[in-house]
Amino acid sequence: MLDMKTGHPATTSNPHTGSLPTTPAAGIRALRSLAGLTIERLASEAGTSASYISRVENGERKASARWMGRVTGVISLHLEDAR
Repeated sequence: MLDMKTGHPATTSNPHTGSLPTTPAAGIRALRSLAGLTIERLASEAGTSASYISRVENGERKASARWMGRVTGVISLHLEDAR
């Protein structure tokens, strides 16, 4: 689901948690940003292309569960290192 104003994946606002992603694509972007990863670095470490990540984040492509697992695994490692 895209935000009609921005064209980016939609989020929902909650007074207790702030803006939360409403799609897996928006979640990837939010977590990648939180981990301080560029699309290029995430792509390199996850064995995928930067353009594919960008298309997934923008809601232009759907990712398989296997692909999501690889990408979120890399993001998780970086989030753990950030602690």
